[in-house]
Amino acid sequence: MKGYAKIRLAVFLSIMMVLPSIVSVLPMTATEASAASKVTIGWFYDINRLEGTPVQVEKGAKFYVGDYAYVDDGGTFGTATMFSKVKYSSTKKSVASVNSKGYFTAKKTGTTNIKIKYKGKTISQKFTVVKKGTWKQTSAVKGLNKAVKKVKSSIPKKVTKSNAFKTTKARNTYNTSAGKYSSKITSSGFLMETVEYEDGSSSTSPSCKLAVPEAGRYYYLDYLLYAYATKNSPTSTRSSKAMKISSVSASTKQITVKLKKAITEEHILATNIEFSYYNKTPNKKSAVTFVSIYDKTAGENHMGLATLKKGSKTVKIQLAEYVYDEEAGQSVLVTKKLQKGHTYKIGHKKLAWGSGKTVKVK
Repeated sequence: MKGYAKIRLAVFLSIMMVLPSIVSVLPMTATEASAASKVTIGWFYDINRLEGTPVQVEKGAKFYVGDYAYVDDGGTFGTATMFSKVKYSSTKKSVASVNSKGYFTAKKTGTTNIKIKYKGKTISQKFTVVKKGTWKQTSAVKGLNKAVKKVKSSIPKKVTKSNAFKTTKARNTYNTSAGKYSSKITSSGFLMETVEYEDGSSSTSPSCKLAVPEAGRYYYLDYLLYAYATKNSPTSTRSSKAMKISSVSASTKQITVKLKKAITEEHILATNIEFSYYNKTPNKKSAVTFVSIYDKTAGENHMGLATLKKGSKTVKIQLAEYVYDEEAGQSVLVTKKLQKGHTYKIGHKKLAWGSGKTVKVK
C-alpha cells in the first residue's frame, strides 16, 4: 500500500472506529475509480453474510430484490435496480417471480433461486417463501414498515439541486427511525435473533428472516444521493465541480485555504450527503467534510476537519482525531493544534483534493 492509499486508510479507520455503518466515508479518487475498472456485482452484506442460507420472506411479499445487490461498473456504483441492463430470473416462477425491473413477488411456499446478471457477471441467492403471518407484527416491524412507507414516497426519479436537500433529510430521518428498532430488526428489514449459550451468555445478530423486504428501498435512495454527491463533491477527484485552490496559509489553530471560486450550494448539498453522520441536521448554507493532511516534518497522517460555507472563497481546516471519553462512554471528535514550524501537505499531488499543496506553520 503506497502514498495516498495509506492516508485514506488512516482516515477511514479513524472514522470507522466510531461509526457502525456508513456508505461513503471518503469520495473515491480518480485513480481508485480506474483501479475498479472491472465490472463487479454482488449482494450487500445483509444477504452475503448468510453464506448460502436461504432468505425467508412471507407469501405475498413484493419488493425490488435488486435493491439488495450492488453493481460496480468501472467506478460507477449503485444498487442493481439503478442499472437498466441488469437481468433477473427465478428458477421456480411458481414459488416467486421477478420481472425485468427486479420486482420480486412471493407466490406460494417453497424455495427458488434468484439470479441477477450484468455484463457477464452473475450472482444468485436462494429465497424461501413461508406462509403469510409467520412474522409477528411487533412494534419494531410495524415501526419499520411505517418508516419505509415514508422513505418510498420520498424517492425522486433523479436527485437534483431542487430536491437534494429534501431527499437527504428523508434519508437521515429514515436512519433515525430505523435506529429506534435496531435491537429487534435491521434497517434493511431482517429480524434480529438472540442465541442462548450453555454458559448462560447470549448474543443477538441479524437472522435470515426478511420481515420488511421493502426496506431495501433505502439502499436505492441512498445510492441515488451518492450519485449526486459524487458529481458535485467539493473534494472528490471524481467530481467535475471540485474546489480549486488559489493559496494556502497556516497557523497553529488551522490551515486556511483560499479558493479560486466561491463554494456553491451544490457543494454544501453534496457534503451533507457524503458525511451525513457529521451533518445530522443538513442545511443549505454550511457543512463539514474531511480531507487528508500529512505532517511532512513528523511523518504523520492526520484527519482534517474542513468547514464549508456557501458563497465563501475560504475553507478552514483543523486537525481532528477521536478520543475516548470515559464519562460519555464513547469516542468523541476533538480538534487539535498544528505544530509550529512543521510543514503540512494537503492531499496528494495526483490522487486527492488539495493536489499535495504544502504549507509551513508560522
